[in-house]
Amino acid sequence: MKNVFVCMIAVVLLSLGYGKAAHFNDKLDDQPQDPWVTKESTHNPIGEQWKVLRGKWQKKESGEIIAARSQTDNNAIDLLMVQKQEIKGDKFSISAKLKNLASAKTSLIGLAFHVQDANNYYAFRFNAADEEGGYIQIIRVIEGKAQQVFVQRHEGKIKEKEFYVVKINSDELYSFSWSISDLEGNVIVEGKTKDRLKQFKGGSVGMYAHSAGEFSDFSQSR
Repeated sequence: MKNVFVCMIAVVLLSLGYGKAAHFNDKLDDQPQDPWVTKESTHNPIGEQWKVLRGKWQKKESGEIIAARSQTDNNAIDLLMVQKQEIKGDKFSISAKLKNLASAKTSLIGLAFHVQDANNYYAFRFNAADEEGGYIQIIRVIEGKAQQVFVQRHEGKIKEKEFYVVKINSDELYSFSWSISDLEGNVIVEGKTKDRLKQFKGGSVGMYAHSAGEFSDFSQSR
């Protein structure tokens, strides 16, 4: 199926229970599903553990999940699909393979965490090499408005249409370690960031994209 995705933000969210170790891996490579899943859908063929909050969702024939804006949401951005159970603790570790499909400055892809709802969450995101070299950013979104927590140039090290492994880890509330690696395991860029405003805790974790992107091998623990 041919699809064009313009100006979209996609967040696929996952959560775990409190007080016990938890592990989850979704290879995102089941058989392709049809039709698109929206918040109005009574059944989610992608998986009943997932709940669509905004946008429409589907799996490609190659197995990756894709998302697009939906007319039922008046073509709103901030596309969200969450796992129904919510995290109760403050520690988590998540990773996924992500592919950015364009090099536009606003074509961003990454992971979301401590997601409270469609309008309140953190996101780690990056674009592919653009005319300015590309950048990595952590944002906090409060009532639908994004605020920058951290930004760093990656100097063109991340290319469009290539998969990268993104990892986010938190051992301390409001402190986040992150890395982007190639598929051979070579770390391209990494760092650690704190949110001094201490905005969100608990909530869910998952995947995020703006404009267009592909996702595979999402996993989380703790």
